[in-house]
Amino acid sequence: MTLLLAPPQNVNFQVYIFRMSVIKRYFTLDIIGGLAFYMVGRIAFGSELLGIGCNLVASQMLQFIVPIHSS
Repeated sequence: MTLLLAPPQNVNFQVYIFRMSVIKRYFTLDIIGGLAFYMVGRIAFGSELLGIGCNLVASQMLQFIVPIHSS
């Protein structure tokens, strides 16, 4: 036997709206910038692991240098 409970009547939820420019900037910095630094790190150091490390560090560095949420 299963007990079904009625959902509460006062259910509130939040809707977040993002501008497309913010989403485009995020993808540009994170994906394209990260890929570029990955390739540079892979070629410069000759190691996949160090290329991945460059990708992680550079994408975080780019987010601090170029703020995504600026208006």
